[in-house]
Amino acid sequence: MADVRKAASYQEYPETDGSTALAPRRQVLQRGQMVMWDKEAGVFVPYRKQGRSYKVLRRRLIVLAAVLGILYVGAIARSAALVRTGNQLVTLQTQESQLVNANAQLKLQVEKLRTPERITDIAEHQLHLSVARSNIYLGAR
Repeated sequence: MADVRKAASYQEYPETDGSTALAPRRQVLQRGQMVMWDKEAGVFVPYRKQGRSYKVLRRRLIVLAAVLGILYVGAIARSAALVRTGNQLVTLQTQESQLVNANAQLKLQVEKLRTPERITDIAEHQLHLSVARSNIYLGAR
């Protein structure tokens, strides 16, 4: 079993005695099918590869596994970023509610400090000022 050639270049096949080789004249060969010369039988026989090569399939599976792994890691990283952002949002909302409460308390203090009674009390007792009765005008309507 030495020479491997394309079947299209051969038109005549020697007769066989029915041993190991198939009768080439009765066999239909597809165009481009490889044949080889069997020295023991003295005939051309179809060439078959001994084993199927899974190299390409293996490479494709490795590439597919790598792509799926990269996508999986990306999905995990994205989920982690979403969780981190959610935690930051909760922290900011809590901080906002605390600041709103503090602002409301400060507004109440400002309103208490603005009362006219408090202002006149501070003016009379701490600054020793008195109300000028001569400058008070009553307007008639």
